Amino acid sequence: MIKLLLILLFLPLNLKANTVWEYVDSKLEKKEFKRWSLSSWLYQKEQFTLQDQWLAMNLGSDGIFVEFYTDYAKSDFDLDTSDNSNENTVGHTTESALYAGFLGLTYRYEEYVSHYYQKEAAINLRIIGSSHQSTHLILSYGTREFTGVAEGEEFKQSFYGGDISLYLTSFLGFDGRYRSYSRVESIDKSLEMESNRTQWGVFLDISFIRIFAYQFEENFDFKLTGTGVTNEKQTKGTATGIRLYF
Repeated sequence: MIKLLLILLFLPLNLKANTVWEYVDSKLEKKEFKRWSLSSWLYQKEQFTLQDQWLAMNLGSDGIFVEFYTDYAKSDFDLDTSDNSNENTVGHTTESALYAGFLGLTYRYEEYVSHYYQKEAAINLRIIGSSHQSTHLILSYGTREFTGVAEGEEFKQSFYGGDISLYLTSFLGFDGRYRSYSRVESIDKSLEMESNRTQWGVFLDISFIRIFAYQFEENFDFKLTGTGVTNEKQTKGTATGIRLYF
């Protein structure tokens, strides 16, 4: 009789052992989550300090720091094709941007009458730097409308990239830009295109005026959707311009 009672007593505990352990384990997790320790406090304090520094860089004493710039550049480039034919041409570029704190919007227009023109709009996130007119690192995502002179060369693409700027002195520095444009079909579905653009240069700041020069290179990959035939093109050249900050 005693043996039977012992079996009946311990049998439910064995069946519910996993459930009891899970309950105890969840209680321990809650305790550890709410537990205060010196190491966790120091870690959180360091994180808060970094966040405060980042906010201070992107907020003025009167609130959000707002910055606007606009520029104009004249460029000269070579168009190299897969059949090794080269064509020289000149063009111009304009760019404007508005930043509120660490967020910015950019519009860019580039035109080469004998070859193509393009319009870009992007949203930007400055992750390093207190302003655009300082050493900074900016990540960008946007869209581009590209129209070439050849039949069917009309595209709407998305792109991502980044801008970097490094001041060597208080008025002289270097900068660079990278853009990766997605592969898309043309509006009439006859072509596919993708490209990558790199740009690097030097600038001189005189108060709110910037004088700059840069080299650029963009590699295009075209493919006829009907036949699969590919055609590669490359633009590379130099540009000089002026930018005004407000």
